[in-house]
Amino acid sequence: MNLRTPKVKLEKESIVVKVGGSILDHEPYLESLATDIALLHSTGARLLVVHGGGPQISRMMKEKGKEINFVEGLRVTDEETMEIILASLLGWVNPTITCLLNKCGARAIGLSGVDGGLVRASRHKHIRGGPRSRPWLCGRRQGDR
Repeated sequence: MNLRTPKVKLEKESIVVKVGGSILDHEPYLESLATDIALLHSTGARLLVVHGGGPQISRMMKEKGKEINFVEGLRVTDEETMEIILASLLGWVNPTITCLLNKCGARAIGLSGVDGGLVRASRHKHIRGGPRSRPWLCGRRQGDR
């Protein structure tokens, strides 16, 4: 008997799975997670996998000699930092997760918040140092379904 055979059907159930960026540095854990997500997919559940990438972004910033700056737990960015973030998330993190999920049978596609305007952000107005004291300190404003 295959212990990985789902015993429940979750057709039309929506499940959001958040994959933290730190797991990407631990391949065995990431592969195990991808296998579990593929198992959930096989039950008929509608899955949305949302990923981080903080460690990968910070590593790429260090490689490029760029200062890493946070205010009240939020990454502060300028235009150059935004390019690094996009390169890290869209060029490595998202495709890595998407390919692994597909390899495990989950039929995944990789989208980003910029695709079709899925996620929009606005500047934070009230942070230490006064309103808009730092460029591009953003939080999620809205997301389309």
